[in-house]
This record gives sequence, C-alpha cells and structure tokens, in this order.
Amino acid sequence: MATVCASVFAQTLPTSEAEVGQKPTAEGETIAKAEPIKLAFILPRKKSRFDAVTQYALDGVLAANYASPDPAHVLLIRPGADDNVANQLKAAANAGALAAIGPLDRNAIEQIAKMDYLPLPVITLNQVELDTVVPLTPEEIQERQMQEEARKMADAAARELNATTLAQQEALTEENSTSETTTSSESSGSIATDLKVPGLVLAKDIALENVRYEPRLFPRGLLMTGLSLETDAAYVAELGVKALPRLTETGERPKVLVLDQDKPLQKRISAAFCQKLTELGFAPDRLTIDLKDLQRITQFFELVVEDDDPEIEPEEPIDQEIDPLGWRQQQLRQTRESAERRAQAALAEPPYYAVFMALDASTASQIRPRLPLRTRLWGTSLLYPGNPQTDSSAKALTYDLKQVGFVDSPFILTYNDETFEATYKVPPPAGLVGKQLFALGVDALSIANAIARGQTAGKISGLTGSLSFNLDLSPVVTRHGTCAMIASGSVRMLSPEELIDFHVIDPISRLESSKEKAGKSTHAASVQEASSKASKTPEAPTPM
Repeated sequence: MATVCASVFAQTLPTSEAEVGQKPTAEGETIAKAEPIKLAFILPRKKSRFDAVTQYALDGVLAANYASPDPAHVLLIRPGADDNVANQLKAAANAGALAAIGPLDRNAIEQIAKMDYLPLPVITLNQVELDTVVPLTPEEIQERQMQEEARKMADAAARELNATTLAQQEALTEENSTSETTTSSESSGSIATDLKVPGLVLAKDIALENVRYEPRLFPRGLLMTGLSLETDAAYVAELGVKALPRLTETGERPKVLVLDQDKPLQKRISAAFCQKLTELGFAPDRLTIDLKDLQRITQFFELVVEDDDPEIEPEEPIDQEIDPLGWRQQQLRQTRESAERRAQAALAEPPYYAVFMALDASTASQIRPRLPLRTRLWGTSLLYPGNPQTDSSAKALTYDLKQVGFVDSPFILTYNDETFEATYKVPPPAGLVGKQLFALGVDALSIANAIARGQTAGKISGLTGSLSFNLDLSPVVTRHGTCAMIASGSVRMLSPEELIDFHVIDPISRLESSKEKAGKSTHAASVQEASSKASKTPEAPTPM
C-alpha cells in the first residue's frame, strides 16, 4: 500500500501551543481557528524519469502555498511497492486530503481515467486522449463521400460567382482609373505556386481517415491540466482562421500551409494543426523542412517577376564611351525599375495567406526570411525565442522571427527574477522547462484549493494562461495562453483581437509610397539628364 511519506508542517503548524485550535481577540477572548484544508501531491517513484521534472511542479505548489495568506496542509504521497496510483489516491483520502494534485506521468493518469470511482478530486499535471477512435461503417463512409462531393460543387459555384463579381469590379475600376494608374500597374509579379518540392504534401492528396471520434467517459472528480503543445496548436489554428480574409484577390478561399520537421514533437504539433484546420474547413498543405536543404523553401516561394509590357518598346541602350553620364543615368533608372518590379512581386498575393509553423525558434528563424511578405505566420510556445531583455541570443532571434504570432504562458512572457523572488521567497527555477512546470504547479494549487472548498466550476487568471473548469461538464481544464507577437528586439503581448486584426503590411499604401518616391526620383533624373543633354555637342546626341 501507498504510504504518506512526508507532510509540509512548516507551512501550516502554529508557532506556539497557545495558538492551537484558537486565536486570541483584542479583548482577550478566544475564538476557534479553522483548521487548514489538506491537499495531497501525488509523487512518482523515486529515481524514475518523472522524478526530477515533477519536483519543478511540486516547488511551484509549495512556494505558492507558502506565499498564500491561507495556506493548505500539503501531504506528499509516494507510491508503494506495487507502484499503483489508485492506492496513492486512497492513502491521500484516508489521510484527510480534500483534493490531490498530480501525477505528471500519462500512464499513471491513464490508470486514473479507467477507474470507476475516485476517492477524492484529482487535478493531474498532464492529459490523456479525450476521444476514442471508432471506424466508420460503410453507410457513414458513403455519406461522407457525398458530403465531400457537395462541398466541392459548392466551392466551384462560389469561385465562378466570385470570378464574375471580380470581373465586374475590375471593369468598373478600369473605367474610372487614370492613364497614370494604368501605366504604373503594368509591371507586376507574383510568387511561384506550381513548383513541387520534396516534403510537400497537398491537402487534396491527403486521404481522410475513415474514422470518427467519440468522447471517452471519465470518472467524476478528474480534472486534467497541463502544458500541451497540441492544445496550444488548436487554439492558434482558431486564431489564424479568424484572421484569414473571406476571399482571395482571385475570388477563391485562402489556402494555408503547415511547416514541420521530421521529429516526434514537431509532428505531433503539426498533426494538431492539421486536425483543427481541417475541422474549421481549411485543410492545409503540409511541407516538411530539411535544414540540410533550405533551398527547397527558397525555390518553393521563388519570386516570379513579369517582363515589361511587350507592346511598349524597350529603351535603347546608351553607349558608355560616347555618353558616360547618360549611360550611368540609364543604368540607375533600369536598376530602380527592376527593383520596383521585384517589390511588386514581393507584395503580390501570396499562395498561402497563413503559415502555421510546428517548429522551434532556431529552425523557424532560418525559414522566416524565405516566406512571402504578406503571409501571416503562426506558432506555438515552442517558438518562444527567450527573454530578449536578458539574453542576447534571444534578442538576435527576434529580428529573424519578426511578426510571428504565437501563444505562451504569461508567466514566461513577463518573467523577472526580482519579481519572482519577491513573490515566492525562493530561488528562481532553472531553465525554461523548470519555469513552465513551476507555473503549472502554482495553477494546479489554485484549482485544488477551489475544489477543496466546494467549488465545482470557475475561471482563473493563472500563470499558464486563462483557465476555466467545470467538473460537471468536462474532465479538462481549458487553458488559453497569452497571445504575443515577436517584434524587432522584443516580444509584445497582445489581446486575441489585436493579434487577429494585425496586418503584416498594407500593400496598397506601400506601393503608392513606392510610386511617389519613384516619381520624384524619375523627375530628378529627367532634370539631370536634360541638363546633361544641353551640355552635349551635336556629334553625340543621346538616343531617344
């Protein structure tokens, strides 16, 4: 059987015998003092692979409990020889605990999830699968195929209707446009979309699994919390879809892309992105990155600069020996015009309006500069570069990850050693993982305290995000991390609405500004060229 291995009496026991069970008032009378509630912390087996990481969460529980004005009596429960978590829970209940925190091990949580009855409410530090995969029947498969055909027909009809509407708008625009506007829009470009590269899997080539998901039944009193990156990915996918335009400039639904690597964690995040995006009606293409061959990405998003209008005769070249000043002016003008065409190509409508990166910060920093300017970029807390204020490497990464949106724990985004030590009176946790698990322990204690006091539902502004729970409706603590965007040299926290509404660039104003500058430069060049012509001898006229 499991045994109560230790108790944290220093946090709860009174300092003198006179205070036991009663508290003196100003008049010398005494009133009964409420006994502190008892909570249990479920520990793993000693020297197991979960022992060290669980200690980080336990440190968060104990530090937050110590800092609380109404601390609980925390019991530490080690497993017995049988390593049975059910016996640990029974030992905690027999010791008077009103709620238990832990475990972190998914296998142990799976044991709890299969129990018919829990002796006390349990707030775990990790999550297991919430659904059971059930194969579709032949009738359900046929119904799904019919729905898919109907969706394709509806999309085709919508594209045709949108194309007609856009054609009418373009015709109206052409009637109202000036000749200057028409001339300035002749040079344009786009981003290649037909290029196939290794590692690319198109959404249309991904066959749907003939399965459905049914919710599992869990014992009442089980609440699962954690720092699941898959949960973060699902939330980020929702934000990203809300930021998409209804239609592209060609009247079609916007496309999205998921970038990942051939690594277990990145593949799990990628699968979560793909599943949620498909549920939301935006089945993504997927590209697996190989850092040994980054040329794939460069080729995939290669700019296609269109040639000048064939109806306009090209400018005749100026002979450098005959007219060196005129030749230099022509070279500058042609270089400027080529740069303008490339800028227009870079600002062209991207093949993907959103790219969801299942990548870490280091890898993403190598990919980010190769992506289209107008594409919104999204990621999970795996993209957090570190604190730019204290880490020069993290600050350098922010410049390569500029305008990438992601979610993370507010504790991580706002972390400061001085504030931490002033709040918890303990040394700061070591490393990012230590800080994340410390914050998880603090939030688990808040939920356990609420449940131990009879609360079955509630919302908490926690260190890991905005938390909500309802024992009667769901076995999961819903967690939404804080939205943030990486800027040059900093990481800015934003509200979900601000992150959704953010515009990477305004291509129209950017182009107009470019045209104004180009117009001024062209005018200055014309004046200088005219002056040059006036000083030339008749034997060396500038070609027209």
